[in-house]
Amino acid sequence: MEKSKVLAELMNKNGIKKACIVDDANDRLPEYRDMTALAGEWDDFLDDMPQNESLVNAISKEIPSFDLESFSMEEMDDKFIKVLWELKDEYPNELSALFQSYESTKQSDLEYVQTLKDVLEENTFEVTTVGRDFESVALKSDVIFIDLFLHLDQTEGNLKYSTEILKEIIAKRTDSPPIIILVSRSPRLADHAEYFRDECGIIESGFRIYKKVDLKNKNKLIFSIKKLLESYQDSIKVWKFLYAWEEHANKAVSETVSSLKKLDLLDHNMVHNLLLDDEGQSSASYFMDLFDSLLLHSFESQTDIIDAAKSLNSIDFSKTPTIQGLQKEPLQDLVFKSAFMGAERCLLNDTTSIELGDVFKLSEDTGNTNEFLQEEADVDSVWLVITPSCDLIRCGIKNIGLLKGVLKQVNHDNWITDTKTSTPIIKIYGAAYSVKWDIKSFMTYPKENLQQLLKDGIYFRVAKMREVNALGLQQNFTSDYSRVGQRAILPSVFKTPRLSQYPAQSIS
Repeated sequence: MEKSKVLAELMNKNGIKKACIVDDANDRLPEYRDMTALAGEWDDFLDDMPQNESLVNAISKEIPSFDLESFSMEEMDDKFIKVLWELKDEYPNELSALFQSYESTKQSDLEYVQTLKDVLEENTFEVTTVGRDFESVALKSDVIFIDLFLHLDQTEGNLKYSTEILKEIIAKRTDSPPIIILVSRSPRLADHAEYFRDECGIIESGFRIYKKVDLKNKNKLIFSIKKLLESYQDSIKVWKFLYAWEEHANKAVSETVSSLKKLDLLDHNMVHNLLLDDEGQSSASYFMDLFDSLLLHSFESQTDIIDAAKSLNSIDFSKTPTIQGLQKEPLQDLVFKSAFMGAERCLLNDTTSIELGDVFKLSEDTGNTNEFLQEEADVDSVWLVITPSCDLIRCGIKNIGLLKGVLKQVNHDNWITDTKTSTPIIKIYGAAYSVKWDIKSFMTYPKENLQQLLKDGIYFRVAKMREVNALGLQQNFTSDYSRVGQRAILPSVFKTPRLSQYPAQSIS
């Protein structure tokens, strides 16, 4: 099947028809922010103006408040640039240098716009070209090609201008967010792409970056559009779930806070006296756990979030979308946060407290202490507490159960996926590591000794694993440790070697 027919079928299937090309080259008039980089040209222009009374009068006619003697760069605005632009043909010697760079860049960009427009129209798109005032056109478009910088100044404020408008467009199209393709001649295109995507609130499978020079390669452009359309419906399902989650997060928080406000100081006091005193657990840690559970319950009770989540079951994962500039950092960060508590949460407990899921690491400054736990470890290893919480809290246990883990720095090539005896990622001082847990090297260590090491700074807590993850490793250890060895059963059939010989035939 021809490529054009494949693309046409995908367009019909997804209801994709309209495309718009947003580029400041499509604007008739320049603006002040297109001219801010011309410091030298402006100095020459202002120095020469007193000798040109005719030009001064022409400007004053359009801007009555114009005063040459007091005029400065700070007074320049879009209106002033518009007046000069409309006078440039009448005063070419005075104004051509000011607009030379702008006109050259605009002409080059218009060629790219026309090339892109021709390719899209050849493939049955309805194409509209528009400049900086693009909201009304983009709001009705299925695919938006937008220039990275819509002014020649290429500043952060320029980026914010386009992202703010796109955010409004996407917020108004929650059921059918547009595909956005960011184009530019700037060498900083890739550097700004992540900021642009995050600010606009779009997911990567509905987003591409494209160099203007590459627009001349028609086959490459159509291939990119085709891949976007192939995953369009699944991308929308993910986007709708994220939008629903974000939209109703405040509602879940409000419901939780409303419920928690019913607990007065008296209730906190009763919980502490009746429960926490006996448990030996801090009030802060206990109530944080309790409030987390209530907040999670509120999220799970949001109908719109659940309905949006159901649609994720219908995503076709047999077709992996082509992602431009795929990065693993967001996924790694997600895995880390799901497996470990926030670092600030660990500060609720004393330095010497020990709980299930605590991960301890040997300090680089170990002193001269000859503790066994030091001799068994090095800077590339950590210890995980797997002693049950109830034993740590209630039983006054004397020895702590520890699993040893070996750290390995994580990069794009060695990120492990085995989670049975490994933790894919842990972050220590901002650096990412994986941890290989030695399930067979379980050891116990005196609680008082470990607390002393923590107090002296020989060991320190680097992270606290969430309870469900710590329990998983605990169960892996216990199931492996409690295995019963069995005598091998004798086979019912034995292999026996056999040698066969045949008499040689005589040859007559």
